[in-house]
Amino acid sequence: MPSLRALLGVAAFVAGVSGVTAAAPLGVVRMSALVGTPSDVADGKVWLPFTSALVADRPVALSLAAFALFAFAALAVCGLRVLLASAVLGHVVGTLLVYLGIAVVRAVDRTAFQNAISHRDFGVSAMIAAWLGAIALVEWRRRPDRRLAIVAFVVLCTVVGWFADSQRTPLDADHVAAFAIGVGVAGARLPSWALSRRRRRGRAPTVAR
Repeated sequence: MPSLRALLGVAAFVAGVSGVTAAAPLGVVRMSALVGTPSDVADGKVWLPFTSALVADRPVALSLAAFALFAFAALAVCGLRVLLASAVLGHVVGTLLVYLGIAVVRAVDRTAFQNAISHRDFGVSAMIAAWLGAIALVEWRRRPDRRLAIVAFVVLCTVVGWFADSQRTPLDADHVAAFAIGVGVAGARLPSWALSRRRRRGRAPTVAR
């Protein structure tokens, strides 16, 4: 069971992102200070891959609902450390990997991804993808009898995300990277976390296959 402090922290994070998302269209928060394009990052605005996670993209209501749901689910299933690490690394590293891939291709062909490099890139979906990956990995190891259901859940989330986003671009490849990063973070953290959890319950640990 997550601690009260962890629950309040996650609630504050969700409320903060929701507040910034609501304030941005009203001009209370300058979008240009938080959100930019791959070209802006290449020009030196290196904070944008971090701050772009503070504003939810369209459809806003669905994005924020999924963000809150997966944040608390990841906290309950994976713990606070995995929640935070997968969110930060999934969003930032996933974003930068896609930008790097685009830069490599454009080094060969300057006309490639012309629209993508000038597209404003922001949203919480990469964090959601990272949490989905972390949750899936923990449950995959913990519940080997439910692996088919876990795969089905991941596929369902992917389909919903695909159809919910009507403005897909090559930048959305960061979701794949974020999912893989979430799996990696949970996999790196799981052995000691699972061991301590089982010891608290007074049971001998089993070796995950």
